[in-house]
Amino acid sequence: MKTSASLEHDYHSAVEREASALPADRRQELLADLAEHIEVTRAERPGTAIGEILAELGDPRAAENGAAGAPARSRAGASARPGLLFRITGAILLCTSVHWAAVQKTTGLLLAAVLPIAVTATANLSGDGPAVGTPALLANLAMLALIAATAAWLWRVRRA
Repeated sequence: MKTSASLEHDYHSAVEREASALPADRRQELLADLAEHIEVTRAERPGTAIGEILAELGDPRAAENGAAGAPARSRAGASARPGLLFRITGAILLCTSVHWAAVQKTTGLLLAAVLPIAVTATANLSGDGPAVGTPALLANLAMLALIAATAAWLWRVRRA
């Protein structure tokens, strides 16, 4: 039978292995956050088995964006900001452009920015948090295809 120290070490090693694609400084920050989260959880709930705490963190391989095993609080802000920033920038550029009529700008904005954000927010807010696995991958691919198709349509109908 594994001890709590070996369970924690194995989990920590799995997270490190899954996060190997991250830059070294980000990976170390992730591992430090993970260790801190486990330590705080053990202090808040002294009678809880380490296996239960690790189960609450989830499978290190199922996490998104290389943030395997990280507590939800450190994962959420880091992965959402760049995508949102790019969408806001794109929406501003689209709305201020002279290459499209108002109806085309509105349609492009709805299809490429508002709809994907609404679908993602709905998926993340329903159930037990952000979806992972094949259904989430298919939803993300569908949103990517919608954004790409909208961009292609906008390119085709632009005024010269």
